Amino acid sequence: MRLPGKTFKVLLLISFFFFLILFYLSFNVSWAHAEWVPDPEVTAVGKSAERARQLLYWFFSRPSFDNSLAIRTVWAVSRNIAIIFFVLIVIFYGFQLILTKEEAKFESFLPKLGGLLLLCVFSYVLVLGLIQLSDIFMKFFIQRVAGQDLFNITFSGGNVEENYTNFVGYKENSPQNVESVKTGLFLIKTTTLTYNIFFIILVLRKIFLWFLLIISPFLPLLFAFPLIKNVGWIWIGVFFQWLFYGPLFAIFLAGLVKIWQVGIPFGFDFKRAEAGAIVYPTAINILYGGPKQILSPTNTANYVDTYAEYVIGLIMLWAVMILPWWLLRSFRDYCCDVLESLKAATLTLYGKMGGITLPPAPSLFKGAKLELPFKRQIGKVVSLEEEAQLSKMKTEEILGSVGLKISTLADVSRFDMDLEQRKLASQKLEHLRSPASVSEVSTRRQFSLLNQELALRATKGDVLAERMLNAASKPPVPVIMRLIQKQKEGISAEEKSKLGKVPVGVAPTAPSRTVSVEDYESVKKMWVNNYLNGDVPISETIKSREDWLKSEVARISDTIEMITAKDEEKRQQGFERVSAILPFLLLGGFTEEQTLIYLKAKLEAAKQVLREFEEEEKKKAEAKEELVEVQRPKKEEKQKAAELKEAIEMETKSKE
Repeated sequence: MRLPGKTFKVLLLISFFFFLILFYLSFNVSWAHAEWVPDPEVTAVGKSAERARQLLYWFFSRPSFDNSLAIRTVWAVSRNIAIIFFVLIVIFYGFQLILTKEEAKFESFLPKLGGLLLLCVFSYVLVLGLIQLSDIFMKFFIQRVAGQDLFNITFSGGNVEENYTNFVGYKENSPQNVESVKTGLFLIKTTTLTYNIFFIILVLRKIFLWFLLIISPFLPLLFAFPLIKNVGWIWIGVFFQWLFYGPLFAIFLAGLVKIWQVGIPFGFDFKRAEAGAIVYPTAINILYGGPKQILSPTNTANYVDTYAEYVIGLIMLWAVMILPWWLLRSFRDYCCDVLESLKAATLTLYGKMGGITLPPAPSLFKGAKLELPFKRQIGKVVSLEEEAQLSKMKTEEILGSVGLKISTLADVSRFDMDLEQRKLASQKLEHLRSPASVSEVSTRRQFSLLNQELALRATKGDVLAERMLNAASKPPVPVIMRLIQKQKEGISAEEKSKLGKVPVGVAPTAPSRTVSVEDYESVKKMWVNNYLNGDVPISETIKSREDWLKSEVARISDTIEMITAKDEEKRQQGFERVSAILPFLLLGGFTEEQTLIYLKAKLEAAKQVLREFEEEEKKKAEAKEELVEVQRPKKEEKQKAAELKEAIEMETKSKE
């Protein structure tokens, strides 16, 4: 049967459109089942992850050879150059003696030079010993932590090279699983990055230690010159930071693996994994999971608990990498300042008070910071020169530079009157006592240097330096009473003879304070002005200026009576009443008698203002009484005049 021409053409056109529709659907519509197809991206990500894991495993399983011929050879060159510099130092010292015609002090110069030369020659043994000791400690904690034990990026087989060569990546081509494919690849890439950064940091640590070992012969030379001594401390700080990073990293990593073996302490529910629950479908053939998972195509972070365990484990790896570095940085910045401040406080407060002069305790980490001491600022007021210049300044100049110079009782009055100024001075003394409490690094460094310099001068008999450290140490009132009494006694002739020669800028003794009539009158005048114009401290008992003056007179009189009493307990109570200014009296070197003079000047000022106030009130009262007496006669005269006028009028009327 032959179809008509038109019908045939219509059927042919319909068939053509049907073919086009099928062709479109074959490329754009998902069918009932998805297919696993090879994917170059999955292959690349998987191979990269396996490469990173093998690299980390290689580092842990093959230790470095620190005592190698290459390092010894380069170190020997550095040692020879350093010895040449030592010879030049000796020649320079000899020329200096010839030019200045000074007496050679070989008893102090030769032992120092010999010690530095020994450190230079044996620096390789010392530094290499520390490096190897840290590696032994590191290996003790990490010897069983291999690359494959860290994370479960799983292929077929164990840690073998065939995992890389035989791997072909597949992914499921279903559009519904695109998110699972991307998430899986992202997590694998992040883990690969973590492994590579682990390897880079550990290798950098080794390389840095090698280079520091090579230049170690120059370290004694750096300490021979004050201007470059800080570079030596920086070397020590950097060396010990990288040295301790390895053992600390190993401790945290070994602890991390133990936590993983027992189980990360979160409320995970792994029962669904045993039942094969799948919320996040497996879309790539790289199986990954947390440390407590037995991986399979149906257990590879397929729901929120297993997925969360993997992410938390990855974050813990980053914590293990960052935390040791942060702890060592904090230790370097704060620990040494604490030791230095405690050293200075103990040295001055207890050593001097007991009549024992202690030698300055050396600080192995002094100045181990990246900031070099060129222009320094103490607090917000003052700038000090570099550390070498600080040692040349007189102690009195240092006190003036930080705003704590007290020469007269008038200076004490300023701190007693101005609460803000007293708080600022107390804050500076606190920073001097404990530089570690200062939050800003540069300011902490400045007060640490000042603390060390004053402690050194105090051990050499500098009374001003001793006073400043004593005032900063916050001693209790009984101790301050003893210190003030000691200031009265001064330094004995025997102690002065033991001091000997003192370097330039260090005064062996401080002049005794004397209170002149002008100083007494100046203090009195300042307090008179304060009592006249100052703010009245309003309280429940003080309502007016007169109440304040009466309270001050009574309080100061009682304080003077207590301080002059023979009973030690009453004297202590009297000093406790003036505890706010005791550090400044101690800093100024004032004695108990001079403290009483200050209080008496303050008392006389309060009495004078109170008398003036009472006299003024009395004059006002007398003026008021005179006004009343003057007004009364006028009234009586008017009354008498009115009576007289009335009498005259009555008399006139009677005559009429």
